[in-house]
Amino acid sequence: MSDDFTPLEQLAIHNHEAWASLQAQLVGIRIEQGVSQSQMANRLGISQPAVSQFESVTAMPRLGSVLAYALAVGAELDLRATALENARELPST
Repeated sequence: MSDDFTPLEQLAIHNHEAWASLQAQLVGIRIEQGVSQSQMANRLGISQPAVSQFESVTAMPRLGSVLAYALAVGAELDLRATALENARELPST
């Protein structure tokens, strides 16, 4: 990443990109299965616009929603968190 960003900003960018990648993978699985947003909504017991919102690039769903979506498409998640070597040096938010 660019030196133009602080370590905290770099971490935030990395985490956002990781979420975007996971989201794209989940949506890709839905599409590969030929499942429409309406069908996905029925599986989840929510509205189609709620599925659309979950799938939007600006979405920041709760972890429970991500887990439910993954289950509804039969996706296994591999979530992990790794502490950075300089984590103690990061300023609080």
